[in-house]
Amino acid sequence: MFIAQILDQQSSGYGYPAVRRTVDAAFAYGRDLVSYRRTTSSAVELPEIARKTAERQQETYEDIRAKVERGLERMGLDLPVYEGSLRHPGEVSAN
Repeated sequence: MFIAQILDQQSSGYGYPAVRRTVDAAFAYGRDLVSYRRTTSSAVELPEIARKTAERQQETYEDIRAKVERGLERMGLDLPVYEGSLRHPGEVSAN
């Protein structure tokens, strides 16, 4: 089981990056990949709101991790849960 916070930044025409924040959980089941994604924000991110959106992403991450752990426990599975934080910077300009 792997759970990650993902930050994807792209340049925008507004002078600030367009940021998409997601939390992804995934695991392999036989030959299949099972995944879940929750988008916590997808907007041009101004510096004054970046902290709030990062906090919302962290809260979502903690919620999903707790649900995954409860689900694994309910099913009697003793699987490790790996954590991550991924970043895809795109083409953000320094304007």
